[in-house]
Amino acid sequence: MSSNSIYQWHSRHYYILRNKTSEKLYMGQTAQSLDKYLGSGLYWTNHCKAHGGYNRTNIELIWSKFFTSESHAQLFLDDFEEWNPEYWESDLWANLVRETTDNSPFSGNMQQIFKKNGNPFAGGRIQKAAHDRGCYDNIDYVDIGYRSWKSCTPERRQEISENMRNVKKKWIKDNPDAFSEHQRRRAEKGKEITAYKLLYNGMVYHSFADFERETGITKYRFMKYSLGEILQKPSRDRKKGVIQ
Repeated sequence: MSSNSIYQWHSRHYYILRNKTSEKLYMGQTAQSLDKYLGSGLYWTNHCKAHGGYNRTNIELIWSKFFTSESHAQLFLDDFEEWNPEYWESDLWANLVRETTDNSPFSGNMQQIFKKNGNPFAGGRIQKAAHDRGCYDNIDYVDIGYRSWKSCTPERRQEISENMRNVKKKWIKDNPDAFSEHQRRRAEKGKEITAYKLLYNGMVYHSFADFERETGITKYRFMKYSLGEILQKPSRDRKKGVIQ
């Protein structure tokens, strides 16, 4: 079983991508369709942007397999590591850590990543501060922020809220296009978290509306005849049910 007990294991693709310009390889996993998927992780995406572009012209899918069993996926990972020992340490591969059957292979490995590669994440102020204190792996900053907010006085909460509103107003005034793009991305991310996630014929759809638009099959038929698998039901809990 996966060591990441927070998540229920779901069917997924494991894949190998190649950057045609640099020849660097990347092995990962996803529940998304591989038709347009280019790999995730800022280390990989930044590398591709700097070497030929983060696009299908420059990034090619050289191998993939869809696994419906976690045990079979683990057998593949064991075989892969046997033929590519310590690939996460190799200059040939863009992986920062060993791939696992967990929804995220980064769990428990952040100290190693920071030590070897610095901070590979966008923004990173909180991550860097945690790393400097040597405690990135075992602090939930979302929970800390929530508890900090609850401990504030009503006056302090009002002050924080007013500051945030002023920052937002300034952003809208100074750069409305960037703000609109930010809102669009937030909406897309929220959809991934709060909408249905469906698996049908090896393809993943992020809502019944998308599913019906792409396949012509209604939600009623999908449910009545058990045509596929529901990977995720709508939830506003951002800590659960997200497949990376």
